[in-house]
Amino acid sequence: MEYSELLNYAQVALSTASDLTTTYFNLNRFKAKLSAKGLDEVIQKGSLDIELILTECFIRKEVLWQDLNYENYDWSYNSIIDLQKALDQYASAFIEKDNESKFFFSQLLRIWGNKCNEAYKGLFRSGESELSRTLKKFRKNCYPIIVTFIYFLPENNPIRMDAMTKLERGCRHTRITVKQIIPAWTIE
Repeated sequence: MEYSELLNYAQVALSTASDLTTTYFNLNRFKAKLSAKGLDEVIQKGSLDIELILTECFIRKEVLWQDLNYENYDWSYNSIIDLQKALDQYASAFIEKDNESKFFFSQLLRIWGNKCNEAYKGLFRSGESELSRTLKKFRKNCYPIIVTFIYFLPENNPIRMDAMTKLERGCRHTRITVKQIIPAWTIE
């Protein structure tokens, strides 16, 4: 299946990147920079933070992976607003300029929160008639960030496995391919 390809790609990219000096995580025209030392710190010490973020902001948020036929306009709209508030709170908690990995988390969470803002404004403007299209665009924009968080967790981590299952389900329900959600990671 395509998701094993995603697993292999990310594992090779991250293991290679940890040996070099700087890795750029390019998410839709935004470069989040992280040094090899910061990347190692994220992998070694950031698991609890990442598990909490993925659990609260992805695994428990069905709006990001549920079958579009089961989605309700009001429920989706309110869920996206709640998600943005949670992401903003996490981003504020991680905004430490002296700690490179936490600052990196903060940047990713702010980007994800901005995608929520775009989605609920899109839902408000378009109404129920465009629910599926708006949610598909929302998921497609959020998944590269979610994939980035997933791959900072150890390979056999149960939260990682659950998040991968939800990601796979969301891609299947939304008809998004793996190639559309792989973040552009460049190494310099």
